[in-house]
Amino acid sequence: MRNIIGKIAFGLYSAGVVFYLLYDNHGLDTGIPGYLVKIQFQLFGTANERWTIYLATAILFAPLAILVGFLGKRKRKLQKTEAKPTSEVPETLVAAGVVVAVIALAANFFFTHEIAAINSAKIYETDLGDASKTLPEDARYVSVLGRIQDHYSYTIESTRFDRAESFSTYAPITARTWTPDQPITYVTEIRYGYDARKNKLGTPAEPYQAEILPSGVPTAVAQAYEHDAHLKLANTVYLLSETAFIDGKPRDDYVYILEHVDFIWKHNRSF
Repeated sequence: MRNIIGKIAFGLYSAGVVFYLLYDNHGLDTGIPGYLVKIQFQLFGTANERWTIYLATAILFAPLAILVGFLGKRKRKLQKTEAKPTSEVPETLVAAGVVVAVIALAANFFFTHEIAAINSAKIYETDLGDASKTLPEDARYVSVLGRIQDHYSYTIESTRFDRAESFSTYAPITARTWTPDQPITYVTEIRYGYDARKNKLGTPAEPYQAEILPSGVPTAVAQAYEHDAHLKLANTVYLLSETAFIDGKPRDDYVYILEHVDFIWKHNRSF
């Protein structure tokens, strides 16, 4: 019984680590992996994604390894007789089944919660020229009037086999009267197509519609602003990702994902 509980705990902990690395860090930009990336940039001027994942995973699993080692050592001390070895296959199958079921239920709860949150979310209109307007803690979507300071943009280039694969460009969004001695509260991740209309974005005719990402600004980007560009960051800095509001409502990507999963499920069952 203890073996099954241990395997279930290990499986759920591993799933939590994967979720943390993929979702809660905007890739590998913040948290433990973001800090490791920052150190690599400081030392080498570049960061290796594979080693970042390896080191972050090792750090995240270190407490579990210490606990397992402690409990294993204590068990050996308390064990007076050696039990006959038994097959671990049934225990492994039971543990795997429990882990899969828990992950499926958690995923269903997560998607359901996210869809409900998006459908009920309020879009906050923010004029960055008005310092009296601040966002509440639960704000998720904003329509911003301001200016994208693209001359303070910071680009992280991803390469594979010495060839550029993708680019992630970040730039502050500020009031139009902003000066470099004023703190930065908003940073946006610039996407393809921005250059063609950058002079119109953030105007009353075309406000910048964005989602506030929960991960926050990448650690390496925040460091570059503070130490390289000598800019000040506010106590709370929001990372924005441009989106589109349809009929005054945020676009719900989770519904799109669930519809495709349901289609694949029904399609496979027909065979």
